[in-house]
Amino acid sequence: MDEERCEKLLKEISTRLDVSFAEVKSDLQDMKADMKEIKAGVNRIEANYTVIIDELKEQLKR
Repeated sequence: MDEERCEKLLKEISTRLDVSFAEVKSDLQDMKADMKEIKAGVNRIEANYTVIIDELKEQLKR
């Protein structure tokens, strides 16, 4: 293999790695946003659960 061909292959590999890393970074950012949405949903469920438990306790007192 000559030097020019090696340089060309190295550039191609570098470009592909850059693209792959950019895709992974984007995917991680999407996952982070999804996790925030999931956490917000869990917090709403916990809040509703607390309200229901409190209402049941009140009903049992009567």
